[in-house]
Amino acid sequence: MPTKEEIEKVISWCEDIRTKKGRPAIERNPFTRELKWMEKFALIYIDMRKETVPKTCLVYDSEARQLWQYVNGGWVTVFADLSNK
Repeated sequence: MPTKEEIEKVISWCEDIRTKKGRPAIERNPFTRELKWMEKFALIYIDMRKETVPKTCLVYDSEARQLWQYVNGGWVTVFADLSNK
């Protein structure tokens, strides 16, 4: 499970990409080797509708500042594991 800091790091990266491109984007996941929980996501979709994204990818919604992943038949937000604190 990700920590709050790891989630913020990914969100910050997504915000940087969104600002640079100025439009929705599909990017290779640069965190696959750095963050264990990110290994399963080959691509990160930034500001794209979840309904159009492959279920094996991570989605970033800049309006809600949330990361989404597909789990057990639906899209859920990625949340921090607070039990390690």
